[in-house]
Parts: sequence; structure tokens; C-alpha cells
Amino acid sequence: MSVALRRLVERNKSRVGAGPHGHIAYSKAADQVWVLNGAAASISVLSGTTGQPQRTIEIGGTPRHVILDDAAGLGYVAVDDSLAIVEMAGGRAVKRIPLPSGRAATCLQPMLTRSRMYVLSHEARELTAVDTERQQVAKTLPTGLGSAWGQPHENPCGKIHITNAESDDVTVIDDVSETVIASVGVGRRPHRNAIFRERGLMYTANLDDDSVTAISIETDEAVATVPVATRPFRLIGVEKKSGRPELWVLNRGSAERPAGEITVVSGTEQAVINRIEVMDWPSNWLYEGPLAHVVGGRTRDMLIVDSRSSSVIGSAELSEDPDYDSFSNMVFGASGNLFIANAGDSVSVFVPES
Repeated sequence: MSVALRRLVERNKSRVGAGPHGHIAYSKAADQVWVLNGAAASISVLSGTTGQPQRTIEIGGTPRHVILDDAAGLGYVAVDDSLAIVEMAGGRAVKRIPLPSGRAATCLQPMLTRSRMYVLSHEARELTAVDTERQQVAKTLPTGLGSAWGQPHENPCGKIHITNAESDDVTVIDDVSETVIASVGVGRRPHRNAIFRERGLMYTANLDDDSVTAISIETDEAVATVPVATRPFRLIGVEKKSGRPELWVLNRGSAERPAGEITVVSGTEQAVINRIEVMDWPSNWLYEGPLAHVVGGRTRDMLIVDSRSSSVIGSAELSEDPDYDSFSNMVFGASGNLFIANAGDSVSVFVPES
């Protein structure tokens, strides 16, 4: 199919607190971009339209992940061994909920439609379920070691899947009774997972054996492990975007094999059906509809890949390296501007080239 070429240009850059910037998030209701400043114990709040700084929120620890609840006007921030709740309108921390384990929070898995925020810990071998209505701990649940990510985010599927990077397994939790119902072995060091609803599958990206594992949501069994490329670390089902039953996997590369690649896996055959070359050492990607925006961690460039045509259809030049190890270092504002958290103490704002 013919697709018009697209190019983004950097419009301006805003100073923020010292990184690492573990996460950047956008509130449509407030038109705000929140940037976590790991070394500054703070959050920078920028205008979602211009990128200009609006305020700094002192958070009293190292913020690692944030979920913004537009309906409630609250931000939930994983901070050291606690969950901080921040009022978005005034930028005031209204409550800090300690984790029962006392261990550092890794990231958050939201289920706000059921008044739940699940807090994952890399070291504690347990997950904390927080009641967001009462703003208190509801219960804790056992997991594997090195909990790294959880799915689904909102839109329940009956089960919650937590990837455990250090024990090479996935903890499966019934999302109604909030009880552990299975532990499923996967590949080595599962880093992220993604739900493929159309196929009834949950996939893990296994960093240390260059594979993805498919788990049946119905049976809690691993149904396939598919070799991909070097160090897969992001993945998404694109059937709604492209009309094809495909899982797209972004592979980071290594010092010995730096080439980055998007590996396309059939969600029906569980086999690689296409490979799309990108830059060396990609640091992340962000989708806008069918378009994947892939940024290089050290090459200072961006490629725009269309999932419908499986081709590169645009690019951008970056003035700085983006933050390399964040959950997400990019976010779109409602105005269509793209915000990128840099490895330095700044955020770049990109707009379509006129």
C-alpha cells in the first residue's frame, strides 16, 4: 500500500530534574506531561501543548513509575517502598501508602475500574493490591522473584499476569477473587508481557534467550516459545491496527550484535513471518494508531514504521540520546506533539514538519 512519508522535527526543549527518567506520562484531562526525575526525588509537570514547565512536585524518594487517573484527578507514583498518591490539580502528595514488604516498588499495574492499583516489587516476591477508593492496602499476593511488569492495564480479561524476571515465570491471578491460580514457566528473564486479546494469548519478551513465550489465557499453559532476534524487550499485538493477526516484537540488540529489529510473529502459527530492520540499540517505541515511533538509544534518530505496510515511512533527528532504560520515554499530547524524555535533564518536544 502507498503511505505518505512523515517527518517530525524538534520544536523546543524543556529542562526537568535530574534523571534517570523512569517514566513519562500524559493526562488528557489536565493537558499535562509528567516526567519522573529519579535522581532529583521529584516530578516535573509540563504543559501538554507547549512543553513549558508548570511545576515541580517534590516526591521525597526515587519515583519509578506513574499512573495518571484522569477521572479521579490523581497520580499514583511508585516511590521507593511506598505508593504515593498525588493530587493532579495542585501537585500535592495527599497520601503515601507503605508497602507491607518494605521492599522497593518496581512498577504499577492499574485496574482502576475495579478500584485497584497493583504495586509490583522486584525483590519482595509479592504484589500489593491497593484499594484506590479507600486509599489503603487491601491484600498482598505471592509472586515469583524479580516482578518486572503486569498485564492487562485496565479492561479486565479475567486474569492478571505478572512477569517475574529472576524466576523465569509468570504468576497468574484471578482478577475477581484476587488469588494466585497458576505459575507458568517461560523463557529466560521475561522482561515485559503483552496481551493479545484477539488470539486469547499473553506473550512474554524473554531478554536472555532471545525468544517470546505465548501463554493461553484460558488454560494457563505455555503453548509456544518462538525465537526472535537479540534481546526482545517490547511487544504488542497489532491485529486491531493492521487487520492481520501479528505480534510485533522490538529487539534491542547487544554489544556483540547491536542491530535492532522488529520481529513479526504470526499469532496463529506462532512463527516468525517478517523482520524489519531499525537502528542499532533502540531504546523504546510508542504507537500512534498503526504507526510505531522507534527511537535509538545511542544513534540519535527516530524511525516511524507503519504496521499496515510493514515499512519505514518517516524519521526524525534527535538532539540528545533518549533515556535508555525507562518504562516509557515517549508520550503524545492531545495536540499531537511528541514528548521524549532525554538521558540528560531535559524533554524534547517534536511536531510534524510543516
